[in-house]
Amino acid sequence: GLVSQEPVLFGVSIAENIRYGREGVGQDEVEMAATMANVHAFIDSLPEGYDTLVGEHGTQLSGGQKQRIALARALVRDPDVLLLDEATSALDTESESVVQDALEHAMLGRTTLIIAHRLSTVRNADVILAMQEGRVMEQGTHDELMALRGVYFQLASTQAAFQDDETPVIDTDLDSVAVPQPKRKASELSLYFPEETLPEGEGRSISLWTLIRYNRPECVWLLLGLLGCSISGSIMPVFAFFFGEVFATFTMQGQEMVEAAIFWSYMFLVLGGLAAASIWLEIVTMTLAVERLVLRLRVMAFHNILRQPVSWFDLARHSSGYLISQLARDAPLIKGAAGLRLGQLLSATVTMVAALSIAFLFGWKLALVLLLIVPLITGGAYHQTLMMRRTQVRDSQLMDDANKIATECVQNIQTVQALGTERMFIRFYTNNLNVPFRNAKKQAVYYAVMFATSQAIIYAMYAGAFRFGAYLIEIGDMTPADVYRVFFALAFCAASVGTSSAYVQDYNRAKVAARQLFCLIDRHSEIDSLSPLGLTPTIKGLVRFERVYFHYPSRPNIPVLRGLTLTVEAGQTVAVVGQSGCGKTTLVSLLERFYDPVSGTITVEGVDIEDMNVQHLRRQIGLVTQEPMLFNRTIRENIAYGLADDATLTDRVVEAATLANCHEFISQLPQGYETRVGEGGSQLSGGQKQRIAIARALVRDPTILLMDEATSALDTESEKLVQEALDKARRGRTCIIIAHRLSTIRDADVIAVLDRGKVRELGSHQQLRSKRGLYYRLMEAQQL
Repeated sequence: GLVSQEPVLFGVSIAENIRYGREGVGQDEVEMAATMANVHAFIDSLPEGYDTLVGEHGTQLSGGQKQRIALARALVRDPDVLLLDEATSALDTESESVVQDALEHAMLGRTTLIIAHRLSTVRNADVILAMQEGRVMEQGTHDELMALRGVYFQLASTQAAFQDDETPVIDTDLDSVAVPQPKRKASELSLYFPEETLPEGEGRSISLWTLIRYNRPECVWLLLGLLGCSISGSIMPVFAFFFGEVFATFTMQGQEMVEAAIFWSYMFLVLGGLAAASIWLEIVTMTLAVERLVLRLRVMAFHNILRQPVSWFDLARHSSGYLISQLARDAPLIKGAAGLRLGQLLSATVTMVAALSIAFLFGWKLALVLLLIVPLITGGAYHQTLMMRRTQVRDSQLMDDANKIATECVQNIQTVQALGTERMFIRFYTNNLNVPFRNAKKQAVYYAVMFATSQAIIYAMYAGAFRFGAYLIEIGDMTPADVYRVFFALAFCAASVGTSSAYVQDYNRAKVAARQLFCLIDRHSEIDSLSPLGLTPTIKGLVRFERVYFHYPSRPNIPVLRGLTLTVEAGQTVAVVGQSGCGKTTLVSLLERFYDPVSGTITVEGVDIEDMNVQHLRRQIGLVTQEPMLFNRTIRENIAYGLADDATLTDRVVEAATLANCHEFISQLPQGYETRVGEGGSQLSGGQKQRIAIARALVRDPTILLMDEATSALDTESEKLVQEALDKARRGRTCIIIAHRLSTIRDADVIAVLDRGKVRELGSHQQLRSKRGLYYRLMEAQQL
């Protein structure tokens, strides 16, 4: 059983996440494991209880809640070996104590390996290994290692000195409880077992002309392609006319026949040359036009995705798996309605018009009779299109679900392998593909029947043409050559109808895909991060929250902030603390304009941030969150992400890394700052990722520095060094610190204690301690 430092949850219900620990466990075992992990009471308080959806990667829960659910998932396995990699790092003091007792009980009779920064969590271990630079330096019990006064003793002394104050405290996490979601069934947005079709979006109906309008920059290519289509479409009807003339030639005698045959031979060569040139022109121009259209729509969709507010991504249908699927799959499907497919339709249309013209010119009676059969062919194609339209949207949704599962599994492959749930996820993936597969089989059978029938009708048309043509020749209304002209002209017309029916099939798929893609392109963003509009005042750091009320858009009936008022002076360091669910992290989200308040105002330098340019505001803010996110690029690129690459950039990166206490470990890497960090920073430890994230914030020289548990992933020694660096970095800046460990914020100019969405106490560490109120009770909870 493994519980890692950064817990990974899947986008299903809480119960399903715990059951991933061991397939087939009952609800009683799930609740027992949750109770041992001290998370049952919290889950039970939610409107939907264990059926509550956690969101993609557990985004609807706080770090502490995710950690406890991950712990329950490990305990439900009843493992012989228990691996705990900072398993209690995100828990508050009370929860940590209870969970630690539960873990000690769970460890009985099991081999347990604990990776720990906080020495208080490993004092009772049978054996403690003190490591340094990849080697075991000391080994023994807590008392034995303390007596050695070596590496372990230095760590313990450093930790004690760092935490020591007039009131002793220990490291703790008072994690924010994510407020429960509105009452709803878990099946509504279930990612793996959808029982209802998810909303299809508010996209407008997409016509062929809409796509052509977006292809206007390639109008020259389209016109050339139209020319090529017109010529290539007329080739076969002209061939029918030529063939009739050749047939007439063979009725001649002697030299006259030879000369006519030579002439028409040359005409066929000319026709072949025109066919080659026109088809080449059609394919090249129409393919270039549609590829540029797909590229344009993809970029526009991605551009608009990045403009959306964070609340938009909170919805399950806007998860990364769905959005990636739309960009990767839906955009290429648009080719079925434009480009070469459109060229083939235009060519087929020209063929039909020219063929019908020739047929009626040389034998309107025969042409009219044979045309009565055409509706039978086109009717079958139309009926097939209707059937496909009924299944296309549903199949598309299920394919999106399958892509979601695959994306989440690949992103969290270590967790999947650690849980041994590969076969389970393969089954989930297969289940989502089974319905489209069954529909595809039905469509294949139906398409085979319809196609075979249409071919039989075409041959019946041929039979009718010969029989009725013979009659018309017999009565003298047509010549044999005219019958052949009409016959071949209508044969090519029938082939063109087949080509058109294939286009209609692709067009239907393209229309569904385009509608979903244009849902992304057309959507207006309430908080447009790429808009050039808005005020751009000089920001010195004065921040005011004035009677701010807020609830998350996905949970409108659960208030988070209830008239909060707080002033942060320029250059001041304000720490925000409080019990679970008080809204600490929400302040950071609102100041960054990830969300807008329901009422009240947030001002910077006296300007309402809703009136400010979003990019200008965010450029003045440096943010370090509790769970750092790095990109799969080099360390240098991660620190300098988004900054202009000038002559001073490298020096600025090194300076920021030094300030964040990560320059030394980066320099020891074989490739130094050019080392790639892996997907999500997987090649680095939690502490290393956090320090790089701090460096990324500092290199921008922000006016306002926001730290949401910025040192939570660091060991004691690194935390002390980084805390000293941050103390230097915040000089001259407005700094807002969201903290669980009170040891990290005692030197703050002002400490704001939040409770139930309001500031209840405000003052310095000493002032609040002397009040013996909420802050004092938090301190008491952290006493040794």
